[in-house]
Amino acid sequence: MKKVVFMVPSLNMGGMEKVLVTYANIFVKNGYDVTVLNLTGDDPDVISGFNENVRYKRYYSPVKNISHAGIKNILRGNFRLLPWKNWIKLHSPGYLYKRYIKENYDFEIAFFGLETIKIISGSTNSHSHKVGWIHSSGVGQFIPAGYQKPYAQKVFRNIENVFCVSEESRKKLYELFGKRKNVFVVNNPCDEDAIRNAAKEEISQPKRAFTFICVSRLENKSKGYLRLFDVCEKLNREGLEYEIWIVGDGKDKETIIARAGLLHLDNIRFLGQQSNPYKFMSKSDMYLCASHYEGFSVSMSEAVILGLPVLSTNVSGTRELFEDGKYGFIVDNSEDGIYKGIKDILTQPDLYSNYKDMAAKRMNYFSKNNKVKEIERIIYGEKDSAGT
Repeated sequence: MKKVVFMVPSLNMGGMEKVLVTYANIFVKNGYDVTVLNLTGDDPDVISGFNENVRYKRYYSPVKNISHAGIKNILRGNFRLLPWKNWIKLHSPGYLYKRYIKENYDFEIAFFGLETIKIISGSTNSHSHKVGWIHSSGVGQFIPAGYQKPYAQKVFRNIENVFCVSEESRKKLYELFGKRKNVFVVNNPCDEDAIRNAAKEEISQPKRAFTFICVSRLENKSKGYLRLFDVCEKLNREGLEYEIWIVGDGKDKETIIARAGLLHLDNIRFLGQQSNPYKFMSKSDMYLCASHYEGFSVSMSEAVILGLPVLSTNVSGTRELFEDGKYGFIVDNSEDGIYKGIKDILTQPDLYSNYKDMAAKRMNYFSKNNKVKEIERIIYGEKDSAGT
């Protein structure tokens, strides 16, 4: 049985984390021995999604109070009391690999983050296939504070294959590090059957008007909620009737909710973190993405599976997913673009009907993707399937 290890910086609730769970389960179903190594915290709802045969280990357990014994641990090199990113930054790839990777694997996959890529780049297993996975078009985020670009380039050079979730992500990687061989586009998978079954669950949330839904972390830097709310204030003043359901949690939750309150946006409804967001998605009229940037949006992919029409800013992955706007409404990545897009949907019934019809035709977009075989073809050298 072939063995694969996924190394991740965290498994808190989010799109990338859900993709990791899906991949781990897919590999198990394809006969692999799967291990997931997590550097930091996790969310019980995420962990519960793993197949029972996935082996899972979390390394980092934050300690809130530094006791006398804790100080001794620091002196002994116990990094649990140190900022974990500093720990990774201060040690060599070889040292980190030896500390974390205790078995021999056929595939060693750094699923996201420069920190995990650094660890896998220190591999001493000459027989393993080493993969770095990039999930965002904001590839510059892969160089955290304290890292230099030349060092990041060196870390990537030690990785055999780099997977990007969209063409835009690969383009940004080339711009940052220069063009290199063995960089492939592998779109995120989705478990269509599980999503559609979960969507059948009833909700107690009544619809009061045409309903948009957003499912994402409550984080403004990437997700664009503050500019969305400025758009909503303008639309409300014009008397347009609609509501927006927002599913998710995140570090900017208080700021985002406060902003909606300050603008008196009574038609914005915060539903919090949901273990089953699909039951809300299936009861809404349109998925809305106001993001500044994305990799290959998991939530938009799930909307496609549910046949839910999508209105999205022009972020990475949308042109691939919706064939340049044929199957989804792609608007300019700006406040004006979001405003015009929402207003057009609300005031032009034929436009919405068109995207609703096209969404129904796009539902099976993911059904023919065999991700493990696609990955194996790339790793074992049959690279015509993804390009370089």
